[in-house]
Amino acid sequence: MPDFEIINKSLKADWVKRFLNPQTQSWKTIPLDLLHYVGGPLLFERNFSLKTLPELSFLPLFYRDVLNAWEEIIMYTPTTTKIDNEILWNNHFITIGGKSIFYQQWYNAGVKNLSDILDEEGNFLSFPEFRKKYKIKTNFLRYFGLCNATPKYWKEAFNRDLENESVSTGQSTHPLNISFWICQHARSLYVSKTFQKPTFKARLIKAGFTDRSIAALYILPFKVTKSMKLSMFQFKITTILFALATNF
Repeated sequence: MPDFEIINKSLKADWVKRFLNPQTQSWKTIPLDLLHYVGGPLLFERNFSLKTLPELSFLPLFYRDVLNAWEEIIMYTPTTTKIDNEILWNNHFITIGGKSIFYQQWYNAGVKNLSDILDEEGNFLSFPEFRKKYKIKTNFLRYFGLCNATPKYWKEAFNRDLENESVSTGQSTHPLNISFWICQHARSLYVSKTFQKPTFKARLIKAGFTDRSIAALYILPFKVTKSMKLSMFQFKITTILFALATNF
């Protein structure tokens, strides 16, 4: 039986692909307006968390479901990212008052990644250097607030001159090559996340079976007959025999 929750989340995640398509379409007007406070498409790049995003209560349920579906995908696809390439905006690692941040004016001026506020030695730009480089009118409290919100272990890496060190963030820019992505890819990720191995599989392996032989035995019922009812009946018999065999 199809898992309708997984199908629903897969369709929501596939919506993100169409939303990130640079082609201008009228249906994007509403989500762009609703998500403008977090940068619109920028939100889906990486590292956001529903727990740290501000002002979610006004979002319609559909868009909250979309964000939840996408968060599950990026959380399930670990990767390594150089510290200085970490994105600043909507990053759940960088929070002020427990909430991630997004400054539209700064983003428009070219401030996006952590490297944009670092000098060549991996140290934070001074406030005058920052204002001169990006020509942004802001106060020093906001700038140093962002610097202080940077995770402590990132700062320690900078201090140890390890700015080239790769650190696992647990997330990625895009879990799949989104230009070739279809809904089935998202569904496969959700299924992999929720699938639980049979409890007796470990005992089968201990008894001398291999993953390949176990898979072959499960596939066999669907190869010997075209009747779905007979195939499912034989599949259940195989499962019962496996369970009985491993109980002795």
